[in-house]
Amino acid sequence: MASPHVDKVIRRLWRSSVGEGTAQVYVILDAARNKQIYAALLGLKGEFCCLYRGEMAERLAHVAPYLVKLQEDNAFTKQVLDSGWGDNWGIFLNAPASLRDLRNHFRRFLVVYDESAKSLYFRYYDPRVLQAFLPTCNTEQLLKFFGPVDSYLVESDRGDRLIEYFLTDKKLIQEETVLTET
Repeated sequence: MASPHVDKVIRRLWRSSVGEGTAQVYVILDAARNKQIYAALLGLKGEFCCLYRGEMAERLAHVAPYLVKLQEDNAFTKQVLDSGWGDNWGIFLNAPASLRDLRNHFRRFLVVYDESAKSLYFRYYDPRVLQAFLPTCNTEQLLKFFGPVDSYLVESDRGDRLIEYFLTDKKLIQEETVLTET
């Protein structure tokens, strides 16, 4: 499904509410959402990495989460937004950190444990999950999850808004940008 909002989203991603001028734009893509994602990554010349490692990364490469450093005026960025916006392909973030540092940070959240110590995959890189998760976090959890990240940016349920989450005075702030013309 082609997104009519590509240019507006690109402008907003590179003009985050926080960290302006110092942060890079990244996306965590969920290759399980669409076969196009993994195929596009195979042809990508830019910086990216799988969040899984070892045998799991090899065995699940076609459905794994990938961290990708985006460029503002780039065919891959436009493809992700044109094809994936409104289809929950992943989450965007602004961070002054390197790809390697971010990979290390995000790997810590891939598996969580329930009350009985059973391990569960935590799909925080699904925009619907992140929107439900962040408002439930206490201050300590927010600081840990944000770590080197200035802000997270996700599509709304209908893809008609861009929602940005960031911390101010250790409190979660949510700002929305309406993408539809009124």
